[in-house]
Amino acid sequence: MHTPNRSAAREATREVLVFVLGGDEYGVDILKVQEIRGYDKVTPIPAAPAYVKGVVNLRGTIVPVIDLRVKFGLAEVRYDEFTVVVILRLASQVMTEQFSRWIGESGFEGVQPAHSAVIQPLWERPEGARVTALARASRITKQSMSTLVSDLETAGYVERVEDPEDARAVRVRLTGRGRAYARAVRAFVRTIEAQWSDQVGAHRIEELRVTLELLRTRVFLASE
Repeated sequence: MHTPNRSAAREATREVLVFVLGGDEYGVDILKVQEIRGYDKVTPIPAAPAYVKGVVNLRGTIVPVIDLRVKFGLAEVRYDEFTVVVILRLASQVMTEQFSRWIGESGFEGVQPAHSAVIQPLWERPEGARVTALARASRITKQSMSTLVSDLETAGYVERVEDPEDARAVRVRLTGRGRAYARAVRAFVRTIEAQWSDQVGAHRIEELRVTLELLRTRVFLASE
């Protein structure tokens, strides 16, 4: 007698969140939905594309709001009590998972995705930076940044040196190993971007890059 493969049946079943745009139904994997909330006032981003309505503060996290109706060129776009915002965890979640796998296979030991909060700003500042400046740049607490720096110092990716502008202060800068890791990470990111470009189109990836840069310079840095 044939016994159904229940495990295969469960894998074949996928729950999706269905929403309507312009009379057409669309769906997104429910596992990629963080939450659903009513449409509220957003903070606009100057010079952003029309479909980027702005950003909202979601419990301390700045989240961009994109109106797919505008992006798809639908004729009538209204905001009322039936308008909702679906908060997704897509690119960042996928990127973190791929990044973690890459680190495990790269040969660089003692480093995790969270340490990018130190590596990235130091790559942009080869002369080094104080812990307080690094914390500000990555928008985390000084205590959290100090812990990350200590991890990387122990693993040989960063070093503490005297601040040439103030002998009483100390700067953190990348070591040779840290710079090698940073270069390898940038190469990895370019590979991922190329894959995404093949999947969704290079122009969409460029739009994403421009939007993120606007967020960084006109929202994140402007609020410091």
